[in-house]
Amino acid sequence: MACIRKRRGKYVVDYRDNAGIRRWVTCETKNEADDVLADKIKESSQAAPRLENRKISVKEYGQQWLTGLVGQVRPRTLEGYRDIFERYIEPKIGTLKLLKIHRGHVKALLAGLRGEGFSKDTVRLTRATLSVMLGDAVDDHLLVSNPVAQLTRRGRRKQAGAITKAERQK
Repeated sequence: MACIRKRRGKYVVDYRDNAGIRRWVTCETKNEADDVLADKIKESSQAAPRLENRKISVKEYGQQWLTGLVGQVRPRTLEGYRDIFERYIEPKIGTLKLLKIHRGHVKALLAGLRGEGFSKDTVRLTRATLSVMLGDAVDDHLLVSNPVAQLTRRGRRKQAGAITKAERQK
């Protein structure tokens, strides 16, 4: 199931996660490696659903996700998610495998929408819909982390003629 190996003067903890994917962690000391191994064994003993389809695409998962939302969110919210997914997300990244999606894909999608002349609100709603969908994929143990959550929104640009809080206090 899991083991510790010594490689190039360091210790490598080799294990399989809940999804069955082989992973490893490099540690400096044997004690640190033992602690990491104990944590990983604890994590693996927790019940996690087995993945039925590891090669599921964004399109397939999105359709499952939208079906699963029926009755959980308001009908208008579901309609908005479906519209954004079918118009902007599915045509651009629907063919990608869900496990392969990363921050670069999301940034390219949002930049492409901006480049095509869509409004800021459309880009914002696309980002939000994708974030909720991939967050649910993390909850379903299909992804380790949400790539959209790793994107930071840049600071808001000052409008011409806007005064700062310090200037206002003076």
